[in-house]
Amino acid sequence: MDFQHLNYWQEKANSLQPETRLFINGEYCAAADNSTFETIDPAAQQNAGPRGAR
Repeated sequence: MDFQHLNYWQEKANSLQPETRLFINGEYCAAADNSTFETIDPAAQQNAGPRGAR
């Protein structure tokens, strides 16, 4: 079995770009007025990224 070094996985995690748009009816779309709000990760108390508003 091939194991990757911790640095490999940290780089992978840091390169992820999660989708932040709304997922409606099977499609990603922006909010009607293109507004977003910041989401705080309660475990880390850090900004988890923008999310689409209504």
